[in-house]
Amino acid sequence: MDKNHDVPQANNWDRVHALTKGAIGSLPFAGGLASEFFSLVLSPPLQKRMDNWLQNLYDEIQQLKDKNPSFNPEELEKNEQFITTVTEATQIALRTHYQEKLVALKNAVVNSIFQEEVNYQHSLFLNLIDAFTPLHIQVINQFYHNPEIHIVSEEGSDRNYSHLNKVELNINNMLVERNLSTAILNDLLIRGIIDKITGIVPITTKKTGSTQIQGSFGFDLYITEFGKAFYDFISESKKNEGKAGHV
Repeated sequence: MDKNHDVPQANNWDRVHALTKGAIGSLPFAGGLASEFFSLVLSPPLQKRMDNWLQNLYDEIQQLKDKNPSFNPEELEKNEQFITTVTEATQIALRTHYQEKLVALKNAVVNSIFQEEVNYQHSLFLNLIDAFTPLHIQVINQFYHNPEIHIVSEEGSDRNYSHLNKVELNINNMLVERNLSTAILNDLLIRGIIDKITGIVPITTKKTGSTQIQGSFGFDLYITEFGKAFYDFISESKKNEGKAGHV
């Protein structure tokens, strides 16, 4: 942590603290001894999570300012889109320890700086980060950089292509078991992140030492425009684009 960029005790970040600090105190603990126990066990680490989260956001914004002195972080208090995004993202950040999700949330907040107008997709995207696992995010990354993935049906399967349970995802050379792969792909399909096109898929088979090309029913999975927008929103590569192009 950069000691030169410690969050000040009294500045416009107080508004963010005020909006998010109550999330810890509002946890629905049981009464009596149970309440005292869980308050003792959970409150300190949750407070640490929030402090680290806000400090990381502050450091990120300071880096933007260091890159371009014309960018004034004090103006962010007038950016309602930013205030809403950082408040919602902070509540989600308290509920996870996964670094991939924390990075996605941080990028989402920083990207919101460049959009002062109301964008209802932002809340949808934040809800998706909350619901997704790190594996979901890694799969979306693969689809984003490899727009089409061919899935070929097994011999004798019907054409409704409900056989996603036959797919095993490979993420960073790690094979994801079928049940989990099916759950992830179905999640992404239902939520509109990816879609599929059915038809004849050319495949290569080897028989008696020779290679033959033949057609088989199957489908292409591809990332949708909504999926691309979601990935852009949670990606670091987009932080220097947008309305405040001078940043």
